[in-house]
Amino acid sequence: TQDFRMMLGDDWKTFEAKVTTMRDRHDRVSGRVMVLEELTELVKAQQMAAWSEAARRIAHEIKNPLTPIRLSAERMLKKHEQKAPDLGETLEEGVELITREVEAMKSMVDEFSRFARMPLPRPSKVELDGLIDEALNLYRGIKPGVEVTFRIDDDARSARFDIEQIKRALINLLDNALEATQPPGEVSVAVHRRNGSLEIRVSDTGEGIPPEAKEKLFLPHFSTKRRGTGLGLSIVHRIVSDHHGTIQAADNDPKGTIFTITLPQQ
Repeated sequence: TQDFRMMLGDDWKTFEAKVTTMRDRHDRVSGRVMVLEELTELVKAQQMAAWSEAARRIAHEIKNPLTPIRLSAERMLKKHEQKAPDLGETLEEGVELITREVEAMKSMVDEFSRFARMPLPRPSKVELDGLIDEALNLYRGIKPGVEVTFRIDDDARSARFDIEQIKRALINLLDNALEATQPPGEVSVAVHRRNGSLEIRVSDTGEGIPPEAKEKLFLPHFSTKRRGTGLGLSIVHRIVSDHHGTIQAADNDPKGTIFTITLPQQ
């Protein structure tokens, strides 16, 4: 099974291709049947549901810090009214807590604003060797015992896309991969051409993704981590979709995760 996008008329359409191998009574391959199913409307419905879920999650994330902020303000007011001897200490603790919670909210809102206002891609010719090597150099040696590798096919060294956006997508994937992988381990990037499309695979040997999380991976503000905004993979998905490509997550063997970005030839 493989998802792909193609231009039909003036619109990009999303399809799922399923190939079944036919065998004769001697178990020899006698042919193959390919079934194409258009998923465009389903994808649009999923995107609408994702934005609805994002709005709910943002409201929840903003409400969370309000309780400690309110309680801290009430505590400071009470100490002031009582002319308590530890008023200064209470004020210092309260201001520190309120500032910390407000900064967390600001960080989340800023990240979501960047996600919502992300410009359309401006494709240009890119030499992938330099782009990916530049991204990988940010991570080499960061975690001793975790090897960072890169391989690229000769026919995949040049492509057309928005260099800054694809670089950001790569960095988001590499950031997740490094965080998930404990030594001894490996994070690798592989690039090749398949049927005219460019395929970028980022794999790790971490603990993998829980089965129940796989369907929600690319939803805004969904995260399997305790920290972060939950927008990293949503941003990757948005960038890839704006380039009319697809991204898929699969289990690595024997453990870990493989993210595969497929970009159509520009």
